Amino acid sequence: MEIPAGVVLLSREGGQDLAGHLREAGFAVTVVSEPESVPPGVVILDLVRPEQAREWLHEKTDLPRILRARGNTVVAVVTPDTFEDDRNAIGVSGAHSYILRDDPPRSVRATVLAAVSRRDQDERLRKSEERYRLLAENAGDVIWTWDLRAKAYEYISPSILRLRGLTVEEALAEDMRESMTPESYGRAMDALRAGLESLARGVRPAPITDKYDQPCKDGSVKTVEITTSVIYDEAGAPTHVLGVSRDATERVRSQEALESALRRSELLFRELEHRVKNTLAMIASLLSLASDHVRDPEDAVLFEESQSRIQALSLVYDRLLRSSDVARIELGSYLEDLCRSVTSAFIRNAGGVDLRVDRDEVTVNSKRAALVGLAVNELVTNALKYARKPGAVLSLGLSVRGSEDSLTVRFSDDGPGMPEGFRAEDAEGLGFLLIRSLVSQLGGEFTVETGVPGAAFRITLPSET
Repeated sequence: MEIPAGVVLLSREGGQDLAGHLREAGFAVTVVSEPESVPPGVVILDLVRPEQAREWLHEKTDLPRILRARGNTVVAVVTPDTFEDDRNAIGVSGAHSYILRDDPPRSVRATVLAAVSRRDQDERLRKSEERYRLLAENAGDVIWTWDLRAKAYEYISPSILRLRGLTVEEALAEDMRESMTPESYGRAMDALRAGLESLARGVRPAPITDKYDQPCKDGSVKTVEITTSVIYDEAGAPTHVLGVSRDATERVRSQEALESALRRSELLFRELEHRVKNTLAMIASLLSLASDHVRDPEDAVLFEESQSRIQALSLVYDRLLRSSDVARIELGSYLEDLCRSVTSAFIRNAGGVDLRVDRDEVTVNSKRAALVGLAVNELVTNALKYARKPGAVLSLGLSVRGSEDSLTVRFSDDGPGMPEGFRAEDAEGLGFLLIRSLVSQLGGEFTVETGVPGAAFRITLPSET
């Protein structure tokens, strides 16, 4: 701290003896007789005689506070007699500090330096309070404090007028019960009790943000989002609740309207899925009826394959209807159901199918599920047509594996396998053409494994972005 080079002695009687005393303390002293002549800096107010104290303090109505407001460090020089009446005592209390007339020079110097430090602290505090008040009184949100001991509002910023139509005075006069609807007041008190119980256990509660309904002066009710936290004294005891209130009425209305629109959209989407599923089922039934009148066995197979493809699509919509997510499907269980549905439809003569499934839980969008399902449907159909041996059990394998980068679906059978030199990319059958087209739409790769018993196929897709 910078040591002041000098002080101003404010004394109406010249105060030369007091000036000498201050010079002994190491200060350069300037003596003035009128408060208006005091420059900024350290001022020593001569209140040694009680009558002089009355003259200074009563005439100027608390002179130390006036000087402090002008930026001076105020030190009052007193004797015990200075405090003969209460008004003198109150006036002297406005100084940063005081010294006795007969204090030794070292004590005088220490007191003056301590007073300068206190003035600097007061100035920093004043500026901090000004900044806070500027923020609080010009913020759009309402800033308020509630005294836990008095159970009353202590401060409310002027923006309460814009929020609820109340003046600051009207809002401060309200009890908290009056400032909220009964249901909101009950929830607020429950939150307060929970916070105090947490403090009793030694745990300071975190700030809480919730929405409450508050009545306005015009009789309307607004939904207000309030964030509250607890203020503590130096001993750590809770003293106040600090709150920041923000009008959330329109935001809540918009959110409710959006949620209502989303619910309507979901209902419409469900209805659309239901109708598509019913339409596909109707088409499959018509194909089944028509297949009963087909005389050529090869044509009957085409009808069966068409029914199977439609069933694969129908199963996608059935899954969506039973899912909590209207746009995504758990792929492994869908493909397992699809394989079992296809095999049960194709088995007409002796023998059975043993389907072994090994799958991760992988969720994909409905489009991807439909395309993969159609591809797997072709593989299952081909296996049932070409890999089965009359009277023997056909073993099929389905594997679904997902990672951060890719999705792999593997299908296999224990039939005679693919012809020597078979290449999936060159196969011209309708089933393989369809598989390659479906996988290509997904940006994936379709391969045939070699060196394994029977036939094995692999569909590899990039992960969803």
